[in-house]
Amino acid sequence: MNQQPLVSVIIPTYNRAEYVKKAIEGVLNQTYKNIEIIVVDGSLDNETEKMLQPYLIDSRIKYIRHKERHNSIEEDRRGGNIAKARNKVI
Repeated sequence: MNQQPLVSVIIPTYNRAEYVKKAIEGVLNQTYKNIEIIVVDGSLDNETEKMLQPYLIDSRIKYIRHKERHNSIEEDRRGGNIAKARNKVI
């Protein structure tokens, strides 16, 4: 049997619920279908989680709340917390 390998797509986000939806739709619309989508959310509010609820019925989509405290806006802009979120998922 010729099974295609599973491709994992990691989507880190921080207070950008509207863009996460577009990112998920973009992945789901690809021709390659053996995928999993892992959304890592470092947001301080629950807007991303609320927006994702309709997508979470799809077993290919996973949601992880990254609860690490942000030290500063400057650190966020440098991407330190984004890298930590990706490493957590990997």
